[in-house]
Amino acid sequence: MTVPADMRRVLRALAGKPCWHVSAGPGVGSTFQLALGAKVPRARPLANPAQPPAYRKFEGECALMVWCAWRLDGPQGPVVSSDSEDEVVDRLLTRALRGRTVERARITVPLAWDLEVAFDRALVLRVLCDHLPGDPSFDGNYEVVLPDRELAVGPGRKWEVVPRRR
Repeated sequence: MTVPADMRRVLRALAGKPCWHVSAGPGVGSTFQLALGAKVPRARPLANPAQPPAYRKFEGECALMVWCAWRLDGPQGPVVSSDSEDEVVDRLLTRALRGRTVERARITVPLAWDLEVAFDRALVLRVLCDHLPGDPSFDGNYEVVLPDRELAVGPGRKWEVVPRRR
């Protein structure tokens, strides 16, 4: 099975986008969000003092939000995964990805929609879609948000690309 053209277009749009913020850490488990691309002023600044001032004022032109299992691999092997403690995820994911640029994003397992995001310096984020229909802990596996549309994946084989509402 080939990956649908709508999905491929969304994922291609991530190429060349720098990661300038990683939102992860205590209280959110292994879930995280990457702010990618240009810094776009928020309509309303975030009040959360745990976030740095730049992220409270700006959001990413694009974003990747992950709720399912994942692992970040580096040139020497695995760096951190969704099985790590919250503080470890926050520290290592932030250290590894902030300032890195997406080289490509692609679906590695059609129909399961597993995602691979390659960054410069040989870093590869592998997103493993383990939320299936029934009673998953989250109703999705990941989302890719672009300025004009969003790709929502999961649970299971479910996916959709929808126009983004601003």
